[in-house]
Amino acid sequence: MSWRFIEGALREYLSALAYYDEISLKLADRFASEFRASMAYLCVHPTVGLLGPRSTRRRRLRSFPYIIVFRDSGDQIDVLAVAHERRGDDYWEFVFER
Repeated sequence: MSWRFIEGALREYLSALAYYDEISLKLADRFASEFRASMAYLCVHPTVGLLGPRSTRRRRLRSFPYIIVFRDSGDQIDVLAVAHERRGDDYWEFVFER
């Protein structure tokens, strides 16, 4: 199974990556590596994570305060958001509308 970013998810991922890159290139590399490992895991186990509205699921990165919001589309995983865990409720409602 493969995966892809939907709408603003790529922008969110790149924003988080840039934030960590400003702190340390090594930290940014760790973030990117952990994200890729999580996506590889989700491609094999697409039913893990907390079930949300509209058949979405959420999985938190282990070492970073970010949540991957995704949906199993059958042949691929659609990443709907890569969001900081402290985002407000209005943000989550918007994400689940994607």
